[in-house]
Amino acid sequence: MGYTISTEKDDFSLYLSDDGVNGYFASNREGSKGEDDFYRFKIFNAVSF
Repeated sequence: MGYTISTEKDDFSLYLSDDGVNGYFASNREGSKGEDDFYRFKIFNAVSF
């Protein structure tokens, strides 16, 4: 999915909601609260099928 979702860190467990707009993934990025944290993202130009 490219940077800022896919980085050189251990990004995994991608989930995209049925609406194709909201998603979540886990990562061990620097500045996190623990070893692996969940992150939320939104796709603003999503196209529904």
